[in-house]
Amino acid sequence: MSKMPKVGTIKFPRRKTRRSNRRLSYAKLSEAEKDSITSKWVETYNRKKTGLVVSRTPQRNYGVFTTKKWKANASICSYDGEKLNKSEVDMRYPSGGSEYLAQCHRNLYIDGVDPRLSSVARFMNCADDQHAGNVEIISMADEGCVYVFVKDSDIPKDAELFWDYGESFDLSHLAPVPPESTTEKVDPEVDPYRNTLYAMNHVFAMFNAVPAR
Repeated sequence: MSKMPKVGTIKFPRRKTRRSNRRLSYAKLSEAEKDSITSKWVETYNRKKTGLVVSRTPQRNYGVFTTKKWKANASICSYDGEKLNKSEVDMRYPSGGSEYLAQCHRNLYIDGVDPRLSSVARFMNCADDQHAGNVEIISMADEGCVYVFVKDSDIPKDAELFWDYGESFDLSHLAPVPPESTTEKVDPEVDPYRNTLYAMNHVFAMFNAVPAR
């Protein structure tokens, strides 16, 4: 009995490699292509019932607005994107960072520059003298995540969401940097964002603080 001929196998690139190639390709796109991707993302997102909508603003291109009332301390969303270490950030942004780059802890960054990999949080604008911050950003170092929460006051319907990007508009503009180890004791009254328990309380609060209609 003759042997069956050996059939060659097709080797597909690993998922991590495919995702990495896709991410890197975004930087090579023209501004028109990037605008097209962003517009399609916004159109798709706005069809969902999330309590938020992305709309054009007169001076800041896009902004995020509420379509219903949000309770104080409610969890809104996470800040998504590609996770990079410090070396990768320096290689990608040799001039000093990006407006869509969030620092989760000292060697973990979340780059939301590509809307296909990010979330609605990337469209939220910075608070200023005319627009007070009504949401805050919490870094969860242990989970490698950054979350967006309503501050201590309810947010009404049809309001735009703002947070304070911080004094230095660079690698750490989206969220305060927590310690590398959660065993460090920090007084939450003095520096609450460096206390992991403080951030965890916000996560637990989202189960009780349901957005009102």
